[in-house]
Amino acid sequence: MRRVLALAAVLCAALSLGVTAAYAIADEYAGPKLWTLGDEAQGSYSTSWYEDDFAKPSSGYQTWSGFKRATDYGLQGTSNSNQVTVYQWFSSTNKAGHCIYQSTSG
Repeated sequence: MRRVLALAAVLCAALSLGVTAAYAIADEYAGPKLWTLGDEAQGSYSTSWYEDDFAKPSSGYQTWSGFKRATDYGLQGTSNSNQVTVYQWFSSTNKAGHCIYQSTSG
């Protein structure tokens, strides 16, 4: 519970500062920072991950959020310009949260 609350506090701070964060549930792997076009970040591999989120200060910024499979390093996810890009994959596949910043305007 503490990890979830700490993550929520970090996310709120990030949004108020106008920076973005990418995280798999309860494990932030790309903390609040300023992103530029083409930046990518990835978390650790696990069979336990089921959701990957990319939070932005506002909508209008195109981002991709999903997972990288450990077997073939292929990507599986979604892309949109919502304030939070969310991808869920309920599978025991060994995977890592992965995000890509695709936009320079908002």
